[in-house]
Amino acid sequence: MLREDRITLADLVAVLRECAGEDESVDLGGDIGDQPFTDLGYDSIALLETSARMADRFGLVLDDDVLGELVSPADLLRYLNGAPPRRAAMAEPGADMTPAANAARAGEA
Repeated sequence: MLREDRITLADLVAVLRECAGEDESVDLGGDIGDQPFTDLGYDSIALLETSARMADRFGLVLDDDVLGELVSPADLLRYLNGAPPRRAAMAEPGADMTPAANAARAGEA
């Protein structure tokens, strides 16, 4: 089952700001989709907090291993909205571990 409401970049930026603030040298209001999280000033701890907030706010649980493979906000949004990230190797080749795929699999059981 695919999500009917998609998480937007604005949604993600709001959560990132809540979790770790905003690096003064980075404009999160710009086109940041494909910029690496590290260039935006967000480390693995900030992303773990972001993951927890996304779970609370949107009901989407991100596996910590998968989270480590997500390089940019665009990768994270693709994953959360049901499409595999472009650059991330998701577990085993051919495995679909997106939240939408997991929800569909759970509904089949």
